[in-house]
Amino acid sequence: MSRNHQEPNVPSTLRVDCDGQMIVTRRWGCGDKHAVILHGFPDDADSMALVGEALAAHGYTVWAPFLRGYAPSACAHDGRYDVTELTKDISCLLTHIQARECVLLGHDWGAVLAYAVSALGHHAVARVIGLSVPPVPCFVRAIYGSRKQRILSRYMLTFQVAGFAEARLRRHNFQGIESLWQQWSPHWQIPTSRIQGVKATFAQPGTVESALSYYRAARPGVSKRRRNNWQLMNARPTHPVICLVGQNDHCILSESFQSVEYPVHRVPDAGHFLPLEAPQAIVSVVLNSC
Repeated sequence: MSRNHQEPNVPSTLRVDCDGQMIVTRRWGCGDKHAVILHGFPDDADSMALVGEALAAHGYTVWAPFLRGYAPSACAHDGRYDVTELTKDISCLLTHIQARECVLLGHDWGAVLAYAVSALGHHAVARVIGLSVPPVPCFVRAIYGSRKQRILSRYMLTFQVAGFAEARLRRHNFQGIESLWQQWSPHWQIPTSRIQGVKATFAQPGTVESALSYYRAARPGVSKRRRNNWQLMNARPTHPVICLVGQNDHCILSESFQSVEYPVHRVPDAGHFLPLEAPQAIVSVVLNSC
């Protein structure tokens, strides 16, 4: 289907070679305004569909890539899953799709990447909307300052244990992934078709290992690569930023956004998975921030 005749709610699929890294992206709409949505963990690009469809209906062209290592995108061609390399993928994608005055939205890990892409000052980005995760320095302060947040974030330490973490996610037909969704959005009825779609993504060879590698590559360290990566994760965005967080988020607490200097919208009756639980709240913020 050609771009000029694409229906807003029917995504097309593109394969993009980002300097040797193959990235697959969904696209909705064909409007003059541009938006890119980055998914998080444990999730995939198809969870961005409700936001993509709604923005397309408002005149946007919307792209939602499967991040490096998340099938059908390829596993890392260079074995790297650090933020430095992940932001290169997104920057390359922005250039390839000829994005302009782009709203860059990121959920969970996607938010971390959106802040980092902004810190690099990519010319195509106009503003950043971070969903469910505050800028990294604010999150670090929240972990140190809140015992409850430290308890909720213990899964990140578990993910450092190679072999055990992979097995835990895969157990009982990926019940480990569904359990995280239930824990992080405890008052939400998870759509069966969507969680099954996410499990299908993680069942593809290499996806579980790739997803966990994001956490392992994020550890601070003394090597030059780890120092540079940590510096980028903590760098200040260069574009206007708006954050959204669900008031019932049991992964990253709403209170963990207290030190965020940017506008923060707290979404009532929503947990961690805002693109699925509260798509209209996200769309409203995008439209009102133009």
